[in-house]
Amino acid sequence: QIQKWVILTSRLVFAIQVVFFLIHGRNLVLRYNKRIANFYSNLESKTIVWVKFLLYSFVATSAMSMVFNFIGRGVFMESTWLLLIPSFIFSLLLFLIGLQGYMQNHTVIDLDRDEGGSHPGEQKKYNSEQLREKLVELFARKQIYRQPELKITEVSQFLATNRSYVSSLINTEFSCSFSEFVNGYRIIEAKKLLAESSIEHYSLNYISETVGFGSVGTFIRVFRESEGVTPGKYREEIKMREGR
Repeated sequence: QIQKWVILTSRLVFAIQVVFFLIHGRNLVLRYNKRIANFYSNLESKTIVWVKFLLYSFVATSAMSMVFNFIGRGVFMESTWLLLIPSFIFSLLLFLIGLQGYMQNHTVIDLDRDEGGSHPGEQKKYNSEQLREKLVELFARKQIYRQPELKITEVSQFLATNRSYVSSLINTEFSCSFSEFVNGYRIIEAKKLLAESSIEHYSLNYISETVGFGSVGTFIRVFRESEGVTPGKYREEIKMREGR
């Protein structure tokens, strides 16, 4: 009787551990992506791009662990063929998780290094309204967003203020991440260029590089998310509307 309770308790504890680490792992992934979006303007190869797939892999692995834990290993020890079932499932799921880790070029170590690599000089004191005006001027007039690898530390150095202050202002005043803020200006200029009849034969690659995107693929993806259509389709709609 005691042995049964010990087995049941151990299985319950295992299930609790699985749920805890699943939730904790999910939060770590989302927190990392949020840090990335608030530090870099170009997220290509930096974010955990397969977030949903990675989380689904975690969920599937956790669910299978709980199922096989409650079934007990005794059932599978009776037959080699039955033992192949959990062996194959766990091998496949762990391979998928490992593959995603292998394909991840940018890690939290790189982020920590970049965040700690800036050495701000003398800092000016701004209130929120002053900093907002300086920030908008830097982007609208000086077009700093055209730098493909722009980081928030570089923006804070231009403004001679704290990086956290700039990040907080963008998050609260503009309700977006640093990456979204920068890409917003890039999209605005891209729309102007796409509407220009004098450069209507210029490639999307030229436009994406001009406005600061790291690649034409990123440009198309961000443009579609913002405008609901691809830049090529947007250009065609303007040409049809103007009879060109």
